[in-house]
Amino acid sequence: MPMAAAPGDANHPTVDLAASICVDDARVRTRRGRPYSCSVTADADQPIARAPLVQDVPCPLCKYNLRGLVESRCPECGAKFEWDELLDPAKRKHPYLFEHHPERNIRSFLLTFLHGYFPRRFWRRLSPVQAPRVGRLIAYWLIVVLVCLTAALVDYAIDFYGTWQAQLYQRSQTALYLKGTTDKDTLDAIKQWGSAQRYIDSLCPPPTFKLIYDQTPFPWSDLPVAALARGNVFASSARYISIVLIFWPWYAALYLMLLRASMRRAAIQPWHHLRVAIYSADIVIWLAIFQIAMSTLRHLANQPASWRAIWQIEDLGYDLMPVLPWVILLAITYRFRMAIRRYLGVPHSTAVAISAQLIMLLLMFEIISLFT
Repeated sequence: MPMAAAPGDANHPTVDLAASICVDDARVRTRRGRPYSCSVTADADQPIARAPLVQDVPCPLCKYNLRGLVESRCPECGAKFEWDELLDPAKRKHPYLFEHHPERNIRSFLLTFLHGYFPRRFWRRLSPVQAPRVGRLIAYWLIVVLVCLTAALVDYAIDFYGTWQAQLYQRSQTALYLKGTTDKDTLDAIKQWGSAQRYIDSLCPPPTFKLIYDQTPFPWSDLPVAALARGNVFASSARYISIVLIFWPWYAALYLMLLRASMRRAAIQPWHHLRVAIYSADIVIWLAIFQIAMSTLRHLANQPASWRAIWQIEDLGYDLMPVLPWVILLAITYRFRMAIRRYLGVPHSTAVAISAQLIMLLLMFEIISLFT
């Protein structure tokens, strides 16, 4: 079996290609009466030119075969890569990404989530060469959605417990009032019911699961009747945005796929669009954390011996509640812009990101106007 030529060997393809270029240039200069000398060397670190690729290497974004190319740019989707990252198997696995590390689920999830707060650095290290693993990618977003749903259930559980305690407190206060009352009408009512306990049960029934369930509103149960009244659009629309952001990655991925032809990225696989959308929107977890914090503060503020500071913090939280979804939306827009610029190489990334969010808001208001 013949041995492959080393980078410094005269038979190496890099030297052959560079030598032919020098010979052609020397002929042109000699005809014009100019002296010319050419020395050809091939350095392993800085080759003068590269021979065409002789092996099958698919483009990471569109799977086009790059065999026979000299320049590391895909002619199908326009993406540009480095030959080293395409040919080195060690660079195809990300150091901490949740998709690539099923052996460390919790650690990789936290590292992926935290590094996403530095989008420039995050998308500089994440390359399309590190192929998306669709199952793990969807699992990552399902975990984010599960955290948000858990926050809603925690909020409902705290309200359920508070309603139960309020019913018991009302019964105890009613019994205390009846114990020392001298009101004639109240005493006549007690005689009519046969005992004070029966009268209390008629006024404040003992708490049961069905009773408290009927009295406790479920989260987002009032959305169909929430009014976008004049002067209240900003606050009320923030509640709808909190719901829409749960489905935002699927909308953003669909939006990018519809724009592929106009962006000259028609052949990019849809899983790259979904990866960009999911890692841009996982910040919605902060809405869930804020919801749990507000539910806890509301429960503590309703206690008889609550601190005044808790009331003040609760009031501040209610002031921030209509603002936070808009802040999260702006943060997602910035992260989305960085992702499509650095990962997908989309031109005019700022305009693309802003237009995507404006179209989403228009669709949201159109749906609200139809069902409210």
